[in-house]
Amino acid sequence: MSQVNLLPSELRAREATRRLTSVVVIVGVIVLGLVGLFYFFQVMNLSRARDDLAAPGAKLVVLLRPASEDAHGQLRRPQGVGDLRADEAGSPGDQDHSAEKFFQ
Repeated sequence: MSQVNLLPSELRAREATRRLTSVVVIVGVIVLGLVGLFYFFQVMNLSRARDDLAAPGAKLVVLLRPASEDAHGQLRRPQGVGDLRADEAGSPGDQDHSAEKFFQ
């Protein structure tokens, strides 16, 4: 027995368009839900961090820390102060006087 499709092709195209539109809307709703969930967790983390900063004594700890201490508690040394040697090795008589020729 042979089968004959009596529906016009426009109806089939319209049905396919409806299905595609439904899929796009469903995927969009899922993506928006995931973005909303991510936002919710970020707000929760921010709230927890603010609560930690507002804890009593948190300001006291920051004020008692030396000014030259970094975030990990290591004291920083001033750069270049520990090394007071001359920039170049050699005796004072080994100086290059080519700059004096340039300014004459």
